[in-house]
Amino acid sequence: MNPNGKLIPVPHSTVVAGEGGGVGPGKTTPSQALLSPNGRLIFDADTFGTAIHSLAVRQNGRLERAASHETPASELAPIPPFGSLIPNPAGRPFVLGMVAHPREPIFYAGFVVEGRAAVYTYDGTGDFHFVRSAPAGLGICWLTTDTSGRRVYTSNTLLNSISVLDTSDPLNPVKLQDFTLAGPPAGSEQMTLDVRGEYLYVISQQAQLGMPPESNALHVLRLAPNGTIAAQTDRVVIPVSPSVPQGVISR
Repeated sequence: MNPNGKLIPVPHSTVVAGEGGGVGPGKTTPSQALLSPNGRLIFDADTFGTAIHSLAVRQNGRLERAASHETPASELAPIPPFGSLIPNPAGRPFVLGMVAHPREPIFYAGFVVEGRAAVYTYDGTGDFHFVRSAPAGLGICWLTTDTSGRRVYTSNTLLNSISVLDTSDPLNPVKLQDFTLAGPPAGSEQMTLDVRGEYLYVISQQAQLGMPPESNALHVLRLAPNGTIAAQTDRVVIPVSPSVPQGVISR
């Protein structure tokens, strides 16, 4: 990025995610570029490819493949509640949404259909290993954490809810709360914390056929001092139907 904000492509910096195109189950589907807190690694949730990839960020900005691991078959729900709607020929959890612990070499990933938050450790080379998973909410698609790393929030699209996890012990998350968003049926999506850690902003959308236009909204959730959700203080409809809102950031 130059001083006036213009983005300059880094020559020979594109990395092909994997073999096979398309977006269906079993196909390589890069969905998130998660930057490590020190800026030296990137982790990618390969949703329908049922894998996670890591890349090293070199000093010249180029990306170099580091490691790839399939999601653990042992974590696949025996009878997924939505298995008939989302076929899974790989027999491993779909992964979508990740967040890095701000102080420890740990990241959390959402196993979508299982509704579980997976815990991974990683080292400076980009190699990483699955540790365990903990209950969150069905359709867990997005995760964020507070600045201390003691709370992780998950957005559960299939339930239109937010789960709060206690990560005081970073390797052993414990669910503290499930909070359902107000308003008509919708799918909770991306979210962000304000810089003071007092409010959580969540986007919801018409995630399924039959949901009304008013499902497209921005929700404002006030947090209690212990990091749980105290109340929903506002809900602002975003008039974009038949399109849907996607993405939210706070400054």
